[in-house]
Amino acid sequence: MATAGLGGVVASVLIFLLAIPILWWIIIVGLGYVVGEGISVATNRKRGRTLKIVAAGAMFVALTIITLTTGVTIDIFGLFASGISVYIAVNKL
Repeated sequence: MATAGLGGVVASVLIFLLAIPILWWIIIVGLGYVVGEGISVATNRKRGRTLKIVAAGAMFVALTIITLTTGVTIDIFGLFASGISVYIAVNKL
């Protein structure tokens, strides 16, 4: 969860600094990869349903932070990027 919280804050700062919407979506999808990989490394590459639920919850926390601070994920493309990021985070495990 620390990876998701810190990643959400870092992604929010990057989104504020970059005014190009396509880069916002790339940052959100990249956050999914970082969260999934972080959980995978922290659990010594273990896999399982419980870790997938943790990854989905961590992405929910990160996306909530991003949405509350920037409002980026409210449009259709932001929701699509959010879905892809959750999918990537879950499939890393």
